[in-house]
Amino acid sequence: MLAALLRAGMIPESYVPDRGIREIRDLVRRRHYLVRLRTMLKSKVHAELATRWIRYDGDLFTEQGIK
Repeated sequence: MLAALLRAGMIPESYVPDRGIREIRDLVRRRHYLVRLRTMLKSKVHAELATRWIRYDGDLFTEQGIK
């Protein structure tokens, strides 16, 4: 049925990106995952500090904040 519809021009052919585009998409997908993971972990650190009533003025995740 699908082959007949394709021959008749009633459905478009599927698009398969070339290897370079697929590799770029994979890199973007991995970066997106890592950024989400980093954000989640930072939020957990902030939540843990709030749970223990620890106040910290400034940014914890900079060189100054680590010291």
